[in-house]
Amino acid sequence: MPLSDAPRTLVMAVFALCVMVPARAAAQGATVALAVTRDAASEVCPSREVLVSQLRARLGRDALDDRAPTHITLRFARRGPRWTASLRMAAPRGRVTHRTLQSADARCDALGHAVTLVLALTIDPTRARSTPAEPAAPIEPAAPIEPAAPIE
Repeated sequence: MPLSDAPRTLVMAVFALCVMVPARAAAQGATVALAVTRDAASEVCPSREVLVSQLRARLGRDALDDRAPTHITLRFARRGPRWTASLRMAAPRGRVTHRTLQSADARCDALGHAVTLVLALTIDPTRARSTPAEPAAPIEPAAPIEPAAPIE
């Protein structure tokens, strides 16, 4: 993923969270129902099964239950050069929020990680924040650059 797009995608995810989580909707031990669809061009985006696995790893527990009172519908799509993830959350008492995340990355990975972060923080903000991040891959040192021959 290009370095310039990764921070932007993370910022979009955090912003979406700030406006998506209704007061008192997220609680420790809470569960949500999750439906995921992908258009034909976004079949490479995370499936529901992949998101379930990523959420379990981030939260340290199963957080999805089809009988939960809060329902999140997620739709991945490709719009020109951008990936989009449209989230619709229907909370108890009729409150419905809509948010769209986008990424211009060549692959859908950055958007998938941003969506997982938004979902984890929506479901259980305390647990999601305390989950240690995966260690970054070590950066290989660059090969020494040979000095160029002088121009005559």
